[in-house]
This record gives sequence, C-alpha cells and structure tokens, in this order.
Amino acid sequence: MQKLASAIWYRIIITICFVTTALTIFSQNSPPSIKNLVIKRDSISKKLEIFFEINDRENDEAYIKLNLFANGKKVPADQYLGAIDTLTHVINGFNTISFSYAGLPSKKYEIQIVASDLNKPKIQDVIQMVDSTMLDSILMTVQGDRNIPAHSKDVKALIKSTFLTNNLTLEVQQFNAAKKIGENIIGHLFGAGHTDTTYLICAHFDSVKGSPGADDNASGITGMLELARILSKFRFRHSIQFVAFDMEEDGSIGSKNYVEKIHAKKINIAGVINLDMIGRYSDDANSQFVPEEIQTLFPGVFEILSIDSNRANFVLDISNVASRSLAETFLQAANSYVPDLKVVTIIASDSALKAMPDLASSDHARFWEAGFKSLHIGEGGPTRNTEYHSSGDTFDKINFQFIAKITKALLASIMLLAQAQDFITASATLDLTTLNK
Repeated sequence: MQKLASAIWYRIIITICFVTTALTIFSQNSPPSIKNLVIKRDSISKKLEIFFEINDRENDEAYIKLNLFANGKKVPADQYLGAIDTLTHVINGFNTISFSYAGLPSKKYEIQIVASDLNKPKIQDVIQMVDSTMLDSILMTVQGDRNIPAHSKDVKALIKSTFLTNNLTLEVQQFNAAKKIGENIIGHLFGAGHTDTTYLICAHFDSVKGSPGADDNASGITGMLELARILSKFRFRHSIQFVAFDMEEDGSIGSKNYVEKIHAKKINIAGVINLDMIGRYSDDANSQFVPEEIQTLFPGVFEILSIDSNRANFVLDISNVASRSLAETFLQAANSYVPDLKVVTIIASDSALKAMPDLASSDHARFWEAGFKSLHIGEGGPTRNTEYHSSGDTFDKINFQFIAKITKALLASIMLLAQAQDFITASATLDLTTLNK
C-alpha cells in the first residue's frame, strides 16, 4: 500500500501468459494479444484505472470492451460509470481505460477485458491445416500392441506431449479396474466466452491383446490428436476437451469412469464426438458388409448402400434420438466443407439400439446412458474391417486420405459447435468486500 497525496492506491499487477502460435501456412488470422495488464484503484475517489498492452500479429485494427462479473453473472454496464460495453477502437500498443465503481455493491468481481480484430477464422481455411504427413506420423507411432507396457507408455507419452506442446491444460484420470490401473488423458482448451459449456472429442487408445490396432483405434487417436493440434491455435466461446480413453476394449471402462467424474463435478457437457475406427476405405463393390437388421430398422440407409453396390466408401455418423442435432451438424459440415466425403447417418431409437446393440459398442454409448448428447464417427467396425481384433489390423491397410477428410469435417463441426471467436480475454479480480465502505 502506498499513500499518494490524499489517495490510497492499490496496485495489482497481473501476469498473463498468452502463448501465440504462429500459423505458418494459409495466413490464418489470430486474435490480438493482451499483455502487461496492470490495475490501479483509488479507494478515495472510487476510481479504477486499467493499463494494458494490445498487440495484433497481423497489425489489424484492435477493438476492446470491458465486462464485469459477480458470482459468474455479468454486471449491467449502467451500474459502473464509464464502462465500455461495446467494442471500442484502441491502438496497437499501450492503452488505459478507467471507470468509477462508486455504485457497485461490496462484492468480489472479475474484471474482463475483451480484445478483438473483428476477423473470425474462416472454416474453409482452417480445414486446409490438416497435415497428411502428421496423420501418418501419429498413426505409425501409436499402432502396435498397446498391451505391451513399453509401447503403452510411449503412446501415453505421445498423447500427453501433444496436448502440452499445443498449450492445452493436461489432466490425467487414473482408475483401478480389471486388476489394472487405467489412465484417461485429457487436454483442456478453455472457452473465452465465460460459459460453462464444454464439447468433448474422444477416442480410445488401447487395443486388444495381440493386435497392432492400426484401425482399432490408432486411427481414431490420430484424428483426435490432429484436431487438438489445429483447434488449439484458436479461441472458442465454449470449452473443448480432447480425451484419450483407456480400457475401451475391456467394456468401455475408461469412459464409464470419466462419466462418473463429470457427474460429480457437474460439468456441462453439451456434446460428445467419439472417433472409433476411421481408417478403412474401399471403392470396391461389396467391400462393406451390411447386417440384415439395417434393412428392417433403417430402410433408407439400406437403400443408399444398395444403390452404391455396398461399397465401403463412407463414414458412419451414428446418434441416438436425443443426439440428433449433433449428427445433423456433422452431416451439414461435411456437405458444406468436405463435399467429397460421403456420410451415412443413422439416428437410432431405443428399440433400434436393443435390436442392434453393436451400434452402442463404443465409448459414445456411455454418454447416452448418462443422458448426454453423443455421436459416433466410424466405419462400422467388423462390417468393414475383416481383420478387426486380429494381428492383421495393420498400418499398410489404412487410408490416410479418408482419415484426413473425416478430420476436416470434424474440424468444421467443432468450429460451429464451440463457436470459433475473433477475440481473446484477460481477467483480474476486484475485491470490494472490505475496502468499498
């Protein structure tokens, strides 16, 4: 505390680290950064001054606004004199804003500065960031029997390092089951919109004993990690979690454990997209086996496949009735941004799921059971991959163009669902509980 004439100033210095990742291809825009945030408060005049530095990598014009929150709720701007409630132009460099807090009740507040260059990332540019070489490299590293301790350790290390390298917050959930210690690996990309809404992108990394599991499910992990690499470069209104589940092959034990924990934490999961087996593709006639139940339960799907001579040239988009909106978002995103990816959508009623339990044979179903919206993206498992759960599930049979197209469609879907933003935020705490009297 320092006395300055008749005023008592409280200086709060907040260090905020925003790691700016340069996008070296496609000239993709990034929002401005906020640095060197300093807040001064004069408790005599009830005046707050906020000093900060704005930098925009592309030298775009920057705009800011000020938000004030109490107990997680936004305070109306008319309650604090001089508030900047609409986007206001500022210079690149050092700036100062001030307002009177004389009319505010004695509470703890979060002061949030929002900076924008009014240039939202374009989905058609973002999907071009999918790197086929990266997909190849990830899958080559992951494939192999993950029941071998040394290889399992390497795969877990790859997942963790990918999350950390891309500035995601790492969380590891360990659990005991089936006489083993399981490990779910989570990368958090927190939203910038002051909401508690979260979208989940998941895939399981374990494999059955004796199988290299290139398709099941190194392919799904590969897609998920590429999504994490790209999406981490942007800001979103809502939060995104990237989750690598363990012990799916033991009965989706990892995802069951995860669901129990999010119920306990009361996390608002708005939608889950599960990638399981996305690596096999063929344009040969009758390369896709079609179970007879499809004709009875989903005659429209049966007709689509029959007309195309049952070719294994599509990705399945499976949801229950409650998750229809997720399935429709993925289909629309694929049609709009990856039109050469053929999507076959199945919306399964409860009776259909009872008649075809294989539609619920992966981690997405654990979320259905818990009442969350969840979507399965895959090829149909053993109806396409005849080396399913065997030593023949190998790297050389993977179609990387197919994985790339699916990854692009998922990128577009998440950009829409989580709401990609053109802004970044910086926050500090204003405590009036003892000094605003």
